[in-house]
Amino acid sequence: MIRPDLARTPLACPIDGLALEVAEHGLACARKHNYNVSRHGYVNLLPVRLKPSKDPGDNRDMVEARRAVVDHGVFEPFAQALSAVVCASAQQVDKDLPLLVDAGCGEGYYTAALSSSLRSKASLQNFAVLGVDISKWAITAAAKRHLYAAWAVGNNKRLPVLKGAASIITSLFGFETWHPWADLQHAGQIVVTASAGPQHLIELRKLIYETVIVHEVPDNAEALAAGYRQTGDSRVEFSSQINDPAIVANILAMTPHGHRVGTDSRTSLDTSVVSELTMDIVIRLYQRT
Repeated sequence: MIRPDLARTPLACPIDGLALEVAEHGLACARKHNYNVSRHGYVNLLPVRLKPSKDPGDNRDMVEARRAVVDHGVFEPFAQALSAVVCASAQQVDKDLPLLVDAGCGEGYYTAALSSSLRSKASLQNFAVLGVDISKWAITAAAKRHLYAAWAVGNNKRLPVLKGAASIITSLFGFETWHPWADLQHAGQIVVTASAGPQHLIELRKLIYETVIVHEVPDNAEALAAGYRQTGDSRVEFSSQINDPAIVANILAMTPHGHRVGTDSRTSLDTSVVSELTMDIVIRLYQRT
C-alpha cells in the first residue's frame, strides 16, 4: 500500500518528465514507465542511466554514523533555526499545491524536522514534503523511521518532481545544481541552502590537520547566473557538548574531513580530547526570478 504522503506528491518520471500516478504495483507514467514502491515506503526514481556509479552516495556505514550523531542531538539547535527560516519562507509561496523538496536529504533528520514544523502551523499544513537522495541506504533509513514525508531515491541534477511543483528546495550541506533547479522552478519559488561557516567543527579540524585553513562560505555567483537572487543570509553559531568520544568519531566519518584522513591516522586520533564542538552554519535564501 502506498503511503498517503507519497501518493499526493507531484512526482515526475525521471525518464520523460511526465506525471507519475498510482498504479497497480507502485507508480507509473503515461508512457508505461513503472516504479515499484519498496516495502519501506519509498520509491526508487534513479534509473541506471542517471546513476554516476553502481552504488552512489553515502554507504551504510556513513548513514549509520549520521544517524548516531543526530540522535545525540548535536545539530538540534540548527534544525530549530532552519525550521523557523523555512516556515517563514513557506508563507510567501503559492498555497494551492505547495511542496518542499529536500535535495540530498540523507537519512532524513532535517527533512522530518521541517515536515513536523510545517504541519504544526495551521496555514502550512497542506505542504507536501519530499526527501530525495542518491543513496538508497540513506533513503531506506529515512523511510523506515519517518512516516510523515515522501521519500525517493533520485538525482539532484534531475529532481523527480513536476516542473513548477517545487515551491521550496532545501540543500543542506550538499551540492546545489543551480541550472537544473532553475529549469524546474517558476519565478518566485525558493531555494534554502545551509553551508559550513569558517569556524564550523574547528575543534575537529585542529585534531586532524597540522595547519587549519579557514574557508569562507562559497560565493553565490552560480546561483545568480542561473537566474536566482539572494534574498536572505543568516548565521547560526552554537557549541554542542559531546560526552561520548564515539560521537566525535561518527562526525568525522560523516564529514569530508574523514575522507582526508587515512585509516591508520583516523584510528590513532584521540577523540576523547574533544568535549564540545563549534557549529557555525550559514543559511541563505534564494528566489527564482
